[in-house]
Amino acid sequence: MARHAQHSVRQDSFGELYGTPRQAAAAYRWAWLSLLLFPVSLVAAFAVGEGLFTSLGSGGANTAQPLWVVLCSSVPAFVVFALPAVLAYGLGHRAVRLGRRSGMTPAIVAVAISIAFVLQNVLAYVAQLAFGPSG
Repeated sequence: MARHAQHSVRQDSFGELYGTPRQAAAAYRWAWLSLLLFPVSLVAAFAVGEGLFTSLGSGGANTAQPLWVVLCSSVPAFVVFALPAVLAYGLGHRAVRLGRRSGMTPAIVAVAISIAFVLQNVLAYVAQLAFGPSG
């Protein structure tokens, strides 16, 4: 009978995973590499947001838009943009569980990028309400 190789990731009596330093390093590296998906998610978020904005029959870019139109078009775009942050969090958390203490660093960076994106768009909308549309 052939013996099957044991997986090197094991579970202790409390259900915590632990593995080799190599597996922790791989999860950490993939967490950092997941940040490279932000340019792709930016383009996808722009397509989703603008597509919904246009399909909701907005009056044009130079007119004040109702809040419901802005929310219905921007919230899905924010979710699409934040997908790399979700991936970085999952991989960073896995790296921490496997023994890499600094595993959450890429997740913190990704969440900061996502929050900055949301704040930039919210502040642009507030500025448009306060000072009128540009153009």
